[in-house]
Amino acid sequence: MTVTEASRSFSKLVNRVQSRRASLLIVRRGKPVARIVPLALSNKTTKDLAAAWPRLPHLNPKDAAQFGRDIAAARASLPPLKSAWD
Repeated sequence: MTVTEASRSFSKLVNRVQSRRASLLIVRRGKPVARIVPLALSNKTTKDLAAAWPRLPHLNPKDAAQFGRDIAAARASLPPLKSAWD
């Protein structure tokens, strides 16, 4: 859907995304600029997560340390962040 079409029928667009539980891509001059997606509705609470936590899989100390090293290496390989405001 184009930006113009989306702006003219925004209410219908939101209803469509909500009722079909599907995302909608918005384009400007043929290039994707945004996606409207339905919210994942959940009635889970942090109390529910705390109760489930012991049953979830956990890394052993060796794997956790390796995971930390992998994350650090991945971050180091990324180019420096540049602000979109610069």
